[in-house]
Amino acid sequence: MSELTPPKKRLRSRIESVIGAVAPALDLLLLVGDRVTRIVPPADHEYEPVRPGAEPPLLEPPRHNPGARDGQAE
Repeated sequence: MSELTPPKKRLRSRIESVIGAVAPALDLLLLVGDRVTRIVPPADHEYEPVRPGAEPPLLEPPRHNPGARDGQAE
């Protein structure tokens, strides 16, 4: 990779400074959003958000009904 010119180094430094200054506010925004999603009930009551460390629910395999015609459920 080629060396950065002095103006590009200054621009990079400014951008990194802005990111560093805004990072705590973004962390706080993510924390508040996570807490709100845990408190406020979802609009879709069957939706279950994935949480780290949580065991996924086991789904029942679809039951086969030999008496039903193709494409029909029980």
